[in-house]
Amino acid sequence: MDVESKKTRMRLTSEQKMSIVESLKTGSKKADLAREFGVTAQTINNVSKMNEPKKLRRSQKLSLAVIAQNAINQIEAALTAFKGLVGAIEEMDAAKRELRRFVE
Repeated sequence: MDVESKKTRMRLTSEQKMSIVESLKTGSKKADLAREFGVTAQTINNVSKMNEPKKLRRSQKLSLAVIAQNAINQIEAALTAFKGLVGAIEEMDAAKRELRRFVE
């Protein structure tokens, strides 16, 4: 293979990738963008796929569900503890009022 026939590899900056994604959203063609940025159409395709939400496997969804349930349980426990603290503060406030009446 000739040295001349080898293409140099071009790296896209984050700004260029964002520009590509925005251009694709507005309807620009991948081939036109590839020419504009000096990369292959496959590179443009890869950049466009980076912006798509990933499809999760069933096991990943189950793992996320377990994490979410654990977070819910922790929040509920914290709320219960908070309610207990509020109750204790209200009791202390009532006791303080009783003591003030006793002192006056």
